[in-house]
Amino acid sequence: MVTAQLIGLALMAQYFVTVITTSATYSRGEELEWVLSGYFNEIRPQQELREPHASCSATSFNTSCDRELSDGERRELNDAIEQRGADVFIRPLEALQHQPKLFVFDMDSTIIQAEVIDRLAAHAGAGAEVSAITESAMRGEIDFRTSLRKRVALLEGLREEVFAELEQGIELGIGLEALMQGLAEHGCRTAVISGGFGVIGRRLQQRLGFDYVFTNELEVTAGALTGQLSAEIIDGQRKAELLNEVAGREGIPTSQVVAVGDGANDLLMLAQAGIGVAYHAKPIVRAAAKYRLTHAGLDGLLYLL
Repeated sequence: MVTAQLIGLALMAQYFVTVITTSATYSRGEELEWVLSGYFNEIRPQQELREPHASCSATSFNTSCDRELSDGERRELNDAIEQRGADVFIRPLEALQHQPKLFVFDMDSTIIQAEVIDRLAAHAGAGAEVSAITESAMRGEIDFRTSLRKRVALLEGLREEVFAELEQGIELGIGLEALMQGLAEHGCRTAVISGGFGVIGRRLQQRLGFDYVFTNELEVTAGALTGQLSAEIIDGQRKAELLNEVAGREGIPTSQVVAVGDGANDLLMLAQAGIGVAYHAKPIVRAAAKYRLTHAGLDGLLYLL
């Protein structure tokens, strides 16, 4: 009888579930646990977690069910927890033996609270037109390369001095500084792989210490933008390739890579990573990603460590 019970336990799918709450949802623990009970046969609370730098809190659970969760069930559970103002990470229990070592980030609307090209377009008097193209691209309605060329062309003649003014008005993503401090203390490597622009990415690298930065580059002649790009375009496919290149250079398997993004051009990159996180993301990205942060800031990623 005991042997049969042990065999049954071994055959069950086991998960480590982390529910991340902000101050607004911290008191709803019993309700959130009730939601989990609809998906798992057994739920064993482990501990309340509080990373030293994080603005949010988390509670971890060891859980099990008689089969692996389907992608549809994971989406349903993510949705149910999000509807109650919290976020959830659902990881197979065995994955905890190999903690993440490399974190890769999109830039615009992820680690900064802006789409830089939209800000540049406002200075160029083409704000509405460029914003419409940007939104269409992020929703996956138009090819990123085509959309980028169209948007950059509308910036022709803009003086490069505008970047200094632009940088002053860009806010960092919520929790980014706390996240970077925490990742450094855990010995994690970091990279920005973005369809955004190098003038901003390099400043972020200087300020926050990212190990790698890959971005698109605007061509400048005689102090003004030409409306062209000066290097190979980083689109969704190239983002995925660069993630693999960085992981290979660092000797880190992709199973130990976390990728974070919000737009359709991040989908391939998120799929390459062991943990792809849709961060405050567009619907198409939220629907595809197994991991999401919709309420917590970037420092919520520390609960993956």
